[in-house]
Amino acid sequence: MRSKRMRFLKPLIEHEFNKKGGVRMLGVGGRKTCWNLLGNDYLASRNASLTISSLPSDHNGEDDAISHHVIGDACDLSQYADNHFNLTNSNSVIEHVGIWNNVKKFASDASRVGKSL
Repeated sequence: MRSKRMRFLKPLIEHEFNKKGGVRMLGVGGRKTCWNLLGNDYLASRNASLTISSLPSDHNGEDDAISHHVIGDACDLSQYADNHFNLTNSNSVIEHVGIWNNVKKFASDASRVGKSL
């Protein structure tokens, strides 16, 4: 299922790479293992940088040349400016943020910080 979802990212990554020569991405929730489905070689060839934001309990993974891990809250991405990232991705996060107000906060902030979602 995850690999199917990740295939939808490739055209977005290609578009940004062709337009800007690189792509800055935010992964909200999840782990680097999900992004490994695309492959580090592929991401490196597209001059990709990936920030993976997760709760402290889910924060696991080593930083590398492509990915950087931060502790964060999907409902509060205020540390990032509008359109800071070319792409914002969340893999099964929205159903875990809780009450409807948090769902709206998450959707709004994820859309605000990424040019594409």
